[in-house]
Amino acid sequence: HAPLFPTPSGQPSGKAQPYLSRWTIDMNAAEPRAVSQRIDENESEFPQCDPRYAGKPYRHGWYTSCDGKMKSDLSENDNVYNVVGHFDHQTGKADRFSCGPCHVSESIFVPASAGAAEGDGHLLSVVTSYETHTSSLFVFNALDVAAGPVARVHLSHRIPAGFHGGWRQEA
Repeated sequence: HAPLFPTPSGQPSGKAQPYLSRWTIDMNAAEPRAVSQRIDENESEFPQCDPRYAGKPYRHGWYTSCDGKMKSDLSENDNVYNVVGHFDHQTGKADRFSCGPCHVSESIFVPASAGAAEGDGHLLSVVTSYETHTSSLFVFNALDVAAGPVARVHLSHRIPAGFHGGWRQEA
């Protein structure tokens, strides 16, 4: 059952916690079906793959998650998204980096070049510090997120949370 949608009987589905899941839709089965597989037990948002592989089989995915150590100001039952994560769908291995007392916005994958292998590139994440009230751009090796950022660009101000973005090579 898909969260946020009524049940088949029309009943509300209740509070939905966002978890990184992979939905596989088999249109070749005798009766088309969708299967949901939970990938990470932590609350997660903003999943994405290398955009060159969107709609095709892919191995690597990235997401924003929480380490469970910071509670949201909005609700004591919610956590702050302060983790950048990578999941290898082939090996089943996840690697994560906690940015500490910060809020992490949606990460953006940037390929190393137009012909680079899937996942070969960098992950850009805007991270807002709750201590300094400023934002920084964290740059990660997309295939080794757990090693932490390879570069940080500190800004003199805060970028509001909640924006979405994308990478355009020609810009």
